[in-house]
Amino acid sequence: MTWAHSLIKITNFEVELLQKRLSEIVARRDAAEIALAVLCAQGESEALHARDDAEAGWYHLGFQQGLIVRKREAEAAIIAVADEERGARDALSEAFETLKKYETGG
Repeated sequence: MTWAHSLIKITNFEVELLQKRLSEIVARRDAAEIALAVLCAQGESEALHARDDAEAGWYHLGFQQGLIVRKREAEAAIIAVADEERGARDALSEAFETLKKYETGG
């Protein structure tokens, strides 16, 4: 096996690892987005419940304040994972370019 074939094999392995990493990051982003959607749905449900039940209305303000904090945390998590995803996509793109360079011999 020549050194060029070795480089191609190593780069293929790197591409596969980066694809797996990107897949895991995308799954985490999806989960974070679902968690935010669940929080929004809980907020809407609680608001409807507070309108129908006067006693629940007493607790609604506290719930809303806590919900705002949890939503901000979820949004921050989504932004952080999106940044990580961009970095992973850039690394994968560079790995593909390197692989192509090795495969074409240039």
